[in-house]
Amino acid sequence: MASKPHIDLEALYGALNAERENRGLSWRELGKEIGTSASTFTRLAQGRGTDADTFATLVAWLGVSADHFVRGNEPPKGQPRTVAAISSYLRADRSLSREESDALDKIMRSAYKALRSAR
Repeated sequence: MASKPHIDLEALYGALNAERENRGLSWRELGKEIGTSASTFTRLAQGRGTDADTFATLVAWLGVSADHFVRGNEPPKGQPRTVAAISSYLRADRSLSREESDALDKIMRSAYKALRSAR
């Protein structure tokens, strides 16, 4: 039986946490910045969902498509592979020089390869 589409709350929370730390914000500061309560993030950390408007606000703040967090039985057609997606984001980041994005890409690819082969 195919699983019904759902939001990957763990992935959403992880992405929010990474970007929050990158910007040097506390959860409370993030909530104030986007107009939601800090308890929203507590619920996400506990695997409890949120309403559609809040979800839309969170993914807009992250600057990614909601599709990045929707899971089901089949990946969306045309969805890039993980390594390719990360690489493209690194190269599109205008705060990084070419040398910096190349270095981060090399580190990410190496770590990804090592972790995949360790299974």
